[in-house]
Order: sequence, then structure tokens, then C-alpha cells
Amino acid sequence: MKIGIDLSPVEKDPAGIGQYSLSLFTELCKIDKKNTYIVYTTAPFLFANTKNKVIKVNKKLPAYGSRWMKSVAEDAKKEELDLFISPSNHLFTKLFPKTIQYVHDLAPIKFPKFFGRRASLKYKATLKLATSKALQILTISQSVKEEIIHDYPKTKGKINFIYPGLNKWIELENKDPNAIMDKYAIDYDYILTLSTLEPRKNHINMIKAFHLFKKSTNSPLKFAIIGKKGWFFDEIFKIVADLNLETEVKFLGYVPNQELNPIIKKAKAFMFMSFYEGFGIPPIEALSLNVKTLVSDIPIFHEAFQDKVVYTDPYSPDKIALAIQKILERNYQNTEKFVEDRYSWEKSAHKLLSIINEYR
Repeated sequence: MKIGIDLSPVEKDPAGIGQYSLSLFTELCKIDKKNTYIVYTTAPFLFANTKNKVIKVNKKLPAYGSRWMKSVAEDAKKEELDLFISPSNHLFTKLFPKTIQYVHDLAPIKFPKFFGRRASLKYKATLKLATSKALQILTISQSVKEEIIHDYPKTKGKINFIYPGLNKWIELENKDPNAIMDKYAIDYDYILTLSTLEPRKNHINMIKAFHLFKKSTNSPLKFAIIGKKGWFFDEIFKIVADLNLETEVKFLGYVPNQELNPIIKKAKAFMFMSFYEGFGIPPIEALSLNVKTLVSDIPIFHEAFQDKVVYTDPYSPDKIALAIQKILERNYQNTEKFVEDRYSWEKSAHKLLSIINEYR
């Protein structure tokens, strides 16, 4: 079969969806020796075992994204593709009927205040389209699969989930980890978090909790935050200033994949307090390096991390502060094998390939 993939989500500083897509499709194109793949991007993109088609449209005109997707779909029809895989852009399900559509989570619907009214309404409308038009829906956990079926009953029978895997680059110790630590001026002990700066990730309550933890313990630890600016992030910097934590909370910005290993590995603990997630890859990376990990007490995290982490209420800075003390006092656990056995991009790619081959 001839299969198209929208790779636009992975082109620049890929975060959650981009990282997932990049890793899964890289492995898929490596193991699949029978099907051929065309990857669609907005600029030249090197991707092994595939043909890259760069589709350009005028960015100065309105509705750039929709026009780009329409141009991709037109090319897909000319190429007579048998299938198209869309990792995020729901409109492809209308433009190209044979689309396998990813729905990573229902965050804009469950928490519209975190995204803005317009963005949430748009997501809701395109998701309704996707769930009715897609050849098949894919998501990244059993929890989200059940949420989608509950809210969109017509998806039952045409929805599956594929877990993320452990990114290989997180296992690789950089040749000079000290140079990386120097690059980010990390000469202190710290608790770490890693995610795009946006409301759903709950940086504000983590910062408030860290402040309470510092006040009650006089700990010398600092709070290091990795992540690029997303949206509605001004309040994050404001709370740091209001609490006089400018020297205690360190914003490291976006850190490339190849530089993450030593920063995560040297953390005294890893904290991930999202209000909602489809899965949550960063805690898996921390657990793979045997870093003590504290996460939100939400259903998906129980599915993903089982008893390998400490759970707490993401809405309560007081409870988070107590949980920080608890995780720091927790005995060392070898969590590497748990991750290794459960999360593999190769396993995930084989599952995706079996789904693709159903349409032969």
C-alpha cells in the first residue's frame, strides 16, 4: 500500500504530539518493508525510508492551516494513496476519506478555560467531524479511548490505542554531561519538571507548593522548569515574582532531546502535576533513569505508572508540598525495568502496522 503521513507537528521544537509522532513513525518506517510512505511537511524534512513532499501555501493569506491541509489532501488524491495518517489535524478526515486520525486527548473539551473559548469550540467542532468521518480513530491510552467512546459512542468498534514508547535518546548518556550542565548554568541541586508552559500543566500550583516546601523545610533545593512557552504563560512568571522566587525557580527553556539525559538524571525528584493528560511521557523518561517521581492523582497516571510513583492532588499546593517531602524521603527504586518492559516504540510501531494492514 501507499500511505501518506502528516509530519507537520514534528517540524519545529516538537513537544508532546510532535515527539510521539516522530518516534512512532520513525520506528514504523523502519520495520515496515512492504508499504511505501510519503511524509508531508511545510519544509524539507529528512525522514528515513520515505519520500518527502514539501507542500507550500501562502502564509500571508487567511486560514493558512486549512489551505495547507487542503493542498496536502489534493496531492494525496493525485498520488492515489491507499491510506493517510493524521497525528493531529482533524480536518484531514473530511478532505481525505481514507484517514486514520489520532485524537491524543480531550483536554480542550474537558478544560476549555485552559485553551480559550475560540480554540476550544474549534477543537470540539473538528473532533466531532473526525469521530464521524475517520476511517479509524487512534489514541494513546485506554483511559482516553474510554473517554472518547463515552462522549462519541459512534467511535466504538473503530477506535484503538497505542502507548508511547521510551525514546532511545533519553537512555544515552551524553559524552560530556558536564558541558550540558554548564550550558544551562546548573550548579545546584534541584527538583525538575518538564512540559510546555501552559495552564493545563499546572506550573502555578507546583510553584506555590515549592514555596511552601521551602518555607517548611529550609531545603537548599531549587525548582528547575524545562519547557518552551506555550499559551497563557504570563501568570507563571508573575507568581514567581510575587513569591520572590526568582533565584529559586529556574526556567531552562526548551531543551533539545539529546541534552535531556543528564539534566533529568541528576534531579533529586521529578514532578508532573498536570490537571489532565492523554498519557504523560516525561514521567516515563524520569522513571527510566530511576529518578523519584511525583505525579497528579488522575486516572491516566494510575494506568501508566502504577505503583512506581507518588500521587497527590494537583489542585492543592499544600498537598503537593507534603508530597514533595514524601517523594524526596522515598527509598530508591529501580524503575528502569518497569519502563523497559512496558513502553517500547518497536512494540507500538508493530501495533500500528497491524492496524494499517487491516486495510490491505
